This record gives sequence, C-alpha cells and structure tokens, in this order.
Amino acid sequence: MAWQLLSSKAVSFSFLNGRVNGVNFISVKDFENLTGFLYGKTGGALLRRLGALLALALRGELPFLMAVESNDGINEAGISKILGVSRPRTSAMVKKALKEGMVVLDPGKGISLTENGLSQLNARRNEVRRILSELLSPLDVEERRGGMALLRKMAEVHQDA
Repeated sequence: MAWQLLSSKAVSFSFLNGRVNGVNFISVKDFENLTGFLYGKTGGALLRRLGALLALALRGELPFLMAVESNDGINEAGISKILGVSRPRTSAMVKKALKEGMVVLDPGKGISLTENGLSQLNARRNEVRRILSELLSPLDVEERRGGMALLRKMAEVHQDA
C-alpha cells in the first residue's frame, strides 16, 4: 500500500484521505499533525533518532561496505547496480574507502574488505542496533511484531520505487 502526500489544495478536504485510483492518500494537514504530534510528544528526540537511523542505513559507508562484504571481489559496476547509484558516485566511494584503508582493489580479484573495513562495518551495524534498541525499547513483543510487519509491507511496496 503506497501513500502519497496530497498537495496543499487538499488541506481543507480531510475527507480526501483514503484511496483514489489505487493510491492511498494522506492530506498535508494530517501529515503535519502527525509530525507535530511526534515532535511535541518527544521534543523532537524521536524524529532525531529516526533521522540518525536513516542517515546510517541509507547514506554513507554502511550500504557500500555491506555490498562489498556480501560480494567479495565485486567490481564498481556491481556496486553501482546493488546500491542503485551512478558509476561516478561509486567510483568516489571506492576511492574514499581505499584511502581510508577499508577496502583493497586487486585488479584480478576485484574489491574486498580489509580488517579495518570489517571493523568499520561492524561499528556502523552496532550503531544501527543501538538506535533501533532505543526506539523499540518502550514497545512490548506484540507491538514490535506489528512494527516489523509494517516495515516489511512498506519495503515490499517500495522495493521497485
């Protein structure tokens, strides 16, 4: 189930929330209410933690290092395909990782993680686990299962987006 944010013209028509042409909509007003509620209830702490989690999981070195770990000997084209980024972006990531000693490039064998790269990858994974633990700690087992089911559904719907 994909959700789209309606334009500001829909703000006064909250009855438009729902399904239109197979797409689920949420009005701008309701979205603002939700984010305002989350911010107000937590003083922004929840949104900051979610932002930190997303930054770790989606940007930076974590996805790159995971791609190399899972595909030892991979080339830049393979990394670009896995991460869905341009070749120049991948080339920049490889150069940075080489400079920082996180990967080695063997012309005959491709790109591989070094001990330092594996250490950096594990440190980032631990940071993701720490943030997730903080976010999930107030939830009971059933609430966590429900949250995971929601995340799986969101991932399923958006996998081709």
